Amino acid sequence: MPELLSLYLDVIRFLAAGVVFIGHLGIPSFSSGFIPRWLEPYGSVAVAVFFVLSGFVIAHVSAHKETTATSYAIARLSRLYSVVLIALPLTWIADTIGATLAPEFYLSRWVMVKPVSLEGYASAAVFLNEWQIFGFHGIEPGSNGPYWSLSFEATYYAIAGIALFARRWIAVAAIPAILLVAGSTVAALLPLWALGFGLYHLKIGARLHPAVWWGLIVVSVVGVACAPELARGFERWWVNFPWGPAPMRRNLAQDYLTGLFFSMNIIAVRQVCTPVWLPAATWSLAAAAAIRWLGRLTFPLYCMHYPLFALAASANPFPRATLAGLVFTAGCTLAVVIIATPVTGWLNRRLRAEIPRLTGWPERTAASGPIG
Repeated sequence: MPELLSLYLDVIRFLAAGVVFIGHLGIPSFSSGFIPRWLEPYGSVAVAVFFVLSGFVIAHVSAHKETTATSYAIARLSRLYSVVLIALPLTWIADTIGATLAPEFYLSRWVMVKPVSLEGYASAAVFLNEWQIFGFHGIEPGSNGPYWSLSFEATYYAIAGIALFARRWIAVAAIPAILLVAGSTVAALLPLWALGFGLYHLKIGARLHPAVWWGLIVVSVVGVACAPELARGFERWWVNFPWGPAPMRRNLAQDYLTGLFFSMNIIAVRQVCTPVWLPAATWSLAAAAAIRWLGRLTFPLYCMHYPLFALAASANPFPRATLAGLVFTAGCTLAVVIIATPVTGWLNRRLRAEIPRLTGWPERTAASGPIG
């Protein structure tokens, strides 16, 4: 993948996480009046972008780095658990402290959507918390509501691994079976992830003038920004997600419009980011390092911010509905995430070394033939 395209995707990843962060900060339990309500739909837009981006990145690493079943499994497990092994204990600690400081605050369904349960943490630890066959109905680990998407992400990793490395007859049988037990919500958003995966392998034969690609970039950005408005009137294109204070009808038209516009964006940016049109030297080393650092923050920020919001809000010395209260909640959360991020990086490296030793899986194999 060209360096400039990789940096661009890191920027997009961080911006999408930032949109989710700001959107959740605007929830009345955490702050009130400072985050415009029109930003609310963009949390869903950001998640749709995440899924397309995830599929694109997995297609890249499976083609160039994780080219065997074992290397793919080790890398995916390490990536997920390097953050989850910190996020789940952190959620429990934050909720325990926060509920002690402000028990009534934690009774709000915007904070603790569902009562804390062993099932919530256990199912989240193995990414089955959103599989409908278990009847959890949108269960989360404590207050960590955004964790729902990790169950989707892990399922898509598994489906991609089976499609890439299993024998054809196993994949044909296993993938529909997984989607059947995972349920309609996981299946409904799979096309977004698959769109990103297929997009990576798309070859553009036409040689167009750079102005055309820059024009498509502008159109795609405007399209993503307007997706919530464009999807109005298509509310019947929904799937029922049992999250939040009340079940949420997710507008699939908005998700798919976002996915299509963002795919257009990636196609155009990939064409623009060729060395002929946009030399890598235009990026300074300092700028590249800063972008990489922001990219590393993204996954921990997404997985940890909500319980940290709740804890900071419960301990806030300022009124929550003031600018000072908002800065305190956001600042404390960001500080913890920044401190935790290098730890997740170290844990990722340790897991990549320890998983082969504990499981007996070879770290590297000479070929990437089918398994099963």
